[in-house]
Amino acid sequence: MAPEGTSVDSKGRPAPWALSSQTYMRALVDQFDPGRPIWIGETGYSTCRNCYSGAANSVSEAEQADYTVRMYQYRRRYLQGVTDRIFLYETVDAGSDPRDWWLTQGIYHNDLSPKPVVAALNEVRVADTTPSTPGVGGSTPTTTPVPTPVPTLPTSAAKPPAPANSKTRGIRVAIRKVRVTYRSGVVTVRTGVLASRGRLRVRVDAYQLRRKRWRRVKLISLRRSSNIRVRFRDQGYVGVRVLARPTTVRKWTASRVVRIPAARRR
Repeated sequence: MAPEGTSVDSKGRPAPWALSSQTYMRALVDQFDPGRPIWIGETGYSTCRNCYSGAANSVSEAEQADYTVRMYQYRRRYLQGVTDRIFLYETVDAGSDPRDWWLTQGIYHNDLSPKPVVAALNEVRVADTTPSTPGVGGSTPTTTPVPTPVPTLPTSAAKPPAPANSKTRGIRVAIRKVRVTYRSGVVTVRTGVLASRGRLRVRVDAYQLRRKRWRRVKLISLRRSSNIRVRFRDQGYVGVRVLARPTTVRKWTASRVVRIPAARRR
């Protein structure tokens, strides 16, 4: 299951194995033991191929890299103050059989050569800014979690490919301010697209930091000036781009780029 996926248990409750269920877990803990930190002790993706039976979370090595990065970005963005730590299982493959689900959970192969996930994690890592608080009277020191940043949109990607307001072949096209919100793994983009006449094409892209590219998430045809709202599942995106053009023109004539806001809990 992708890290942003949702799942329920046999009684229809949010399943504990899904990241999206951590807010439900937080509410339960706060009800019976307020303030107790929540740590996910073991999680990861096996890279077994042609696996033996029971390999529910087996993925390719490229998918392992993508999913693992998205997992940590999900925690940074949606689980601040909910889930304090996530630990990978495990560091090194426990064996060399490529078909064994249990033996291929590592981010390094059994011979200690790195899988692609190692480089992917290095690209998005941030310094640990969690300060330590000394214990009192010989007690165990505690830590106070503070927000950790989500990697931001690169400067090269942040430059709009066209102005927000332009005129081409006598048709003026403009994109209003773009508002981006996110909650429970879903990004919502709202804006207005204006045209002096004629029909419009609008495209909404999201920037994938690890792959260093914009990915189209929605293509819209409009008969006239309209407000639009686009919702899509977050996959660790760090920016949103809206492009617009008259249907009689092949080139995008108006655009806006916005960074997805810093991590916060909604």
